[in-house]
Amino acid sequence: MAWLLIDTESDLLVEIPGSALVPETVRVQWGRLADDQTKDAFAQKLGALLESSLIDCLDNDLKPPTAAQTAYAIAITKRLGVPASAEVFRFRCVMTDFLKEHAPVFKALATGASKSRARKSGAG
Repeated sequence: MAWLLIDTESDLLVEIPGSALVPETVRVQWGRLADDQTKDAFAQKLGALLESSLIDCLDNDLKPPTAAQTAYAIAITKRLGVPASAEVFRFRCVMTDFLKEHAPVFKALATGASKSRARKSGAG
């Protein structure tokens, strides 16, 4: 038994092998869903779970940036006033390049501000 993953935009078709048990149980579950609203809710839940699993299968550089990387990039863009393309927030490899380029300046400014505050508080 196999599932088919189809991307209609690129004509990509991936056959995903599996046991007969899962498709059979999904068919039974689908039959139990009473109306279009519950079927849509089931499809949304299934889609979210599949998307998460598919992301786990990607090469590391193609995965989305981590939450920590995203927060750091946002702080950098605000503090330094540098733009970040949509690709920075889409792919981990592009995010890594962005952080390598801008983090040293960001850290230097943060360190300088910390030292300045320490001097001011120590002088008072």
